[in-house]
Amino acid sequence: MKRKVSKKVFGLLEEEFSFLESKGILDAEQRALALSHYEATHKGPTFLQGIMIAGAVLIGAGILSFVAGNWDEMGRTIKLILLLLAFLLAFAGGYATENRFPNTSRSLYYVFAIIFGADLFLIGQMFHIAGGGTAFLLWGLGIIPLAFYLKDKWVVLYSLALLHYYSLTNLFDGNDGIYVLIGILFIALWLRGHRSSAAFILTFLLGMESIMHVFHLIPGFDSYWLPFLLYTMIGIGITYFPFNQYENSSKVAGNIFYVVFGLILTHPQAWNTGFAWWIVWTVCFVLYTLYWLNRGSIFSILLLCGLILRFYVDLAYDFLDKSLFFLIGGILLLLFGFWFERRRRVGNHNAPKS
Repeated sequence: MKRKVSKKVFGLLEEEFSFLESKGILDAEQRALALSHYEATHKGPTFLQGIMIAGAVLIGAGILSFVAGNWDEMGRTIKLILLLLAFLLAFAGGYATENRFPNTSRSLYYVFAIIFGADLFLIGQMFHIAGGGTAFLLWGLGIIPLAFYLKDKWVVLYSLALLHYYSLTNLFDGNDGIYVLIGILFIALWLRGHRSSAAFILTFLLGMESIMHVFHLIPGFDSYWLPFLLYTMIGIGITYFPFNQYENSSKVAGNIFYVVFGLILTHPQAWNTGFAWWIVWTVCFVLYTLYWLNRGSIFSILLLCGLILRFYVDLAYDFLDKSLFFLIGGILLLLFGFWFERRRRVGNHNAPKS
């Protein structure tokens, strides 16, 4: 499988391999073989694709505006025919123009994805069969097959945005959130064959939200510290053992979860237990941070700064004059910034020179 890189990186590789060939380090065959392991791809949408996406959104908005403006005057049969006709025409148009006009085709598929969601809301309203929240869930799940068909990361990101909205608005609202796991499963399958760091991180975050849904299925569950602790452990786990295809993304997501939920657990109100577990956790958290600080980790400096600021706010906000509170906080941030910059320069100075 070829490694996908941006066109800029691919051009740089071509130049470097040509340079090595000119020096006699590589021959022409070796140069071609090395370059054959890479494939140039667009990292983001081109200008034309951007225009097409904007056009798709405007067309979808125009259709929705027309239908909404004349909704009350239409009979139920006419409404249903119009909704299904727009839905089918958008998909048929995308399919018919796939080979000759690929950008136009992709835009029509995007229109289809927008109309699909609008149809869910309007048909649900007509027949009183689904609430708005459930429509977001069905919309997010319903466009996943389109992402597989198009091999399109933007459709996956759109699906993830819809599922995140549904998940967060139904986090403490019964059993429905468990169905988000269906979307996570299929998107995880998509990620196995397609690379997208943004989609990976959003899928990981959605999986963490789903864990909270699972805990809420337990009758009488009120130990909110347990999922926070689990999130922190998972964050540490994927930092040490990242997914091979998404090593950097795994470490970013792991560090975010470790820092955010680790700091939350240093607060007494995060532990609704009789024993002062927050003290035990804080001591372990500080020791772990100091361990990485001793090993020269730049990230541990940011973590230690977060710990100090967290306790400064907790202890000083109530009794210090507000102007003095912000003044001291600003001085602390400047000192942290100076310390971080100094350590970073020392690390760069000690790094081996090529």
